[in-house]
Amino acid sequence: MAEIKLKNPKEYFGYYSPAGTIKFIRLLIKVGLGFGSLKKLFAKLLITINKDNPLDVVYFNLKFRLYPHNNTIESKMFVSSRLREGKELDVISGFIKHGGIFLDIGANVGYYSLMAAKLGATKILGIEPNPIVLDRFKTNIRFNGFEKKIKTFQIGIGPKKDTMNLQLSHTDMGSSSILNAKSNSSKIKIKIIPLSELLKKEGVKRVDVLKIDIEGYEDRALFPYFENLDKKYYPRLILMEDSSQTDWERNILQWLLCNGYRILARTRGNILITTDK
Repeated sequence: MAEIKLKNPKEYFGYYSPAGTIKFIRLLIKVGLGFGSLKKLFAKLLITINKDNPLDVVYFNLKFRLYPHNNTIESKMFVSSRLREGKELDVISGFIKHGGIFLDIGANVGYYSLMAAKLGATKILGIEPNPIVLDRFKTNIRFNGFEKKIKTFQIGIGPKKDTMNLQLSHTDMGSSSILNAKSNSSKIKIKIIPLSELLKKEGVKRVDVLKIDIEGYEDRALFPYFENLDKKYYPRLILMEDSSQTDWERNILQWLLCNGYRILARTRGNILITTDK
């Protein structure tokens, strides 16, 4: 593969490596002190000292450029000694370690997509309508050399082709939402398309693992797809963030459990369901 030539030094991984006090905090975290009250202290110090600067870190053998000041996942990745959502990743690994297609709806900065590429997925579709975090996702893809594995889409998934407002939270980019406006937010117009249309365009009949976290819009995104899909094409594993069920118009989780899925695992923030026996 031809080497990508970059003119701006800032485009190279390592340009924003932690230095000074931030480097010392990172060392404390790497030796295992990023837990409980210390983790909260590190997060506060990070914002105070580092302001809104990015930080280049190697996180469990993957390269990330993190912006901890306005995205919770990026802050937690920096200040925690534990692998983020390790149980979920362990389950996912069993479904893609020999290859497969990973679909990431609500990809944020690409944490799950990049982990899936590392774990063995051969094709990854990352869907993220927020242009700010999508740009960060694309940078992380480039840093890790996953351009041939991961394809990104700046769209939202919904019941029909449409244009809708996305409320951008400037204090936590990952909580940007179609449904709920939050304090210190602005809005942008985004394109919405049905999931079936995207997969058809990409030549994908069946995904192996579907991960979805779109702030309470999961039911509108998934019902139109599954209600018209032959069960033989159901994803083998679904990872769903289900803490926003109060925003659902219909209970997509209960419907899936009544139509061939069973609970495989549950964590504090997610549920994993499978069609495998």
